[in-house]
Amino acid sequence: MEEFASFHGVPAGLSRRSDARRNSERITAVALEVLARDPRASMEQVAAAAGVSRVTLYSHVGSRAELLKRALADHVELALAELRTCSLDSDARTVMADLTRCSWESVGSLEALRTEVLAEVGESAVAHAHEQVVKHIAAIIAAGQAAGSLTTAAEPGWLARCYFALV
Repeated sequence: MEEFASFHGVPAGLSRRSDARRNSERITAVALEVLARDPRASMEQVAAAAGVSRVTLYSHVGSRAELLKRALADHVELALAELRTCSLDSDARTVMADLTRCSWESVGSLEALRTEVLAEVGESAVAHAHEQVVKHIAAIIAAGQAAGSLTTAAEPGWLARCYFALV
């Protein structure tokens, strides 16, 4: 938060005004929704949906690329929250099948946004944003390998990246 605060002109260690915090939270909440519907939505459209001026939007998010990064981060947080609800009590094959079913719905609904984010911020930023998701999947694979229900022919991190690329 300090990094964010100092980036937006508030010295590190000082808190932002409550209205500024509310605006930032509203922008973040609305951005993913708007961009999921229309990945080419303008900053003006996002500002209007968030109920803030374009100037206010730009004071919180310096560029469209930054807004797309925020939307991506929000999507990843939602995906992680969903992943954390999956029970690991079943065998790894069942867990992976459930993950694939759940993931497909989430990823499929945001394919156009993913394409826009890749074009605007690049593949390395997208890969970095999804690192926690890949780690979670790798942990599931490692547990399945330890239990003997998944192959041990490859390292869990590599298998997780393959799974993630396919989904």
